[in-house]
This record gives sequence, structure tokens and C-alpha cells, in this order.
Amino acid sequence: MDIITSKKIQNPFILKLQTRLADTDNLGHLNNVAYIEFLETARTEWYAHVKGDRVSLDSSGWDWILGGIQIKFIKEACLSDLITVRMWCSRIGSKSWDFSYAIMNQKDELISQALTSQIGFNYEEKRSKMIPEDILEDLRSRPGDAW
Repeated sequence: MDIITSKKIQNPFILKLQTRLADTDNLGHLNNVAYIEFLETARTEWYAHVKGDRVSLDSSGWDWILGGIQIKFIKEACLSDLITVRMWCSRIGSKSWDFSYAIMNQKDELISQALTSQIGFNYEEKRSKMIPEDILEDLRSRPGDAW
């Protein structure tokens, strides 16, 4: 059964990535750190999509922080693999939300699943805040079951 069908996912954010030599360990497998970087790249690209590519690289352009991350490794991946990250919103609170992820290879096989928690954040006041409306609107358009 297709991962999108089995998890009741609608409108996932999809990012395709080519693995790099730097992503591998000395055995030629993807290093676990690479998966974290794939998730970060997906969140950054998603945020640029929400903000219309107006994301600043300093903290003044961001209005959320990463609160937690969980990854389950399912199948090995190697340097030659083309990676697809599918990301959807699996929980929305008033100040935080969760993304669930399916990391797939070019054969559309699940190689990893993940969950991250994001928190609306005011960098000047150094405290949490309500989820901004533009983010909330996009999150509501990408619902799906959590892992």
C-alpha cells in the first residue's frame, strides 16, 4: 500500500534530493546525520514556500524553532539513491505543531520515518508565541496521520 494512502495524508510538501558523498559513512551508507539534514532542508524549503521565498537567514526572518525530533530508520540508503522527503502536518496546537515525514528512495520504498515538533517563537522576547496565521493556513492544507 502506498505510504500516502496508508497514512491518510493530503497535500504533503514534497522535496527531492540527491545524496552527496558527504552524506555517507565509511561503508557507503547514508549517515544518520544526513537524515536530520534532509528534514531540515525540507522544513526550510517549506518555510520559504509559505513566506514566498522571503526567508531571511538571520533570526529576524524566522518565527518558529525546532522543539524535538524523532527518526526511525527502516531501510538502508546509499550514495546513489535519489531521496524524496514527504512532509505533512500531523498535529496543530495553539503555539506548536508536528510534522511527520516519509523519506523514500527512487523505488518509492520507505527508508525512514520521522516526526518533528515546531514551536512558534518570538526571538526578541525569547519565548513561545501563537502560530503565525500564514503558517497555520499552510499547515491546515497538509493534514495527515502521525507515525
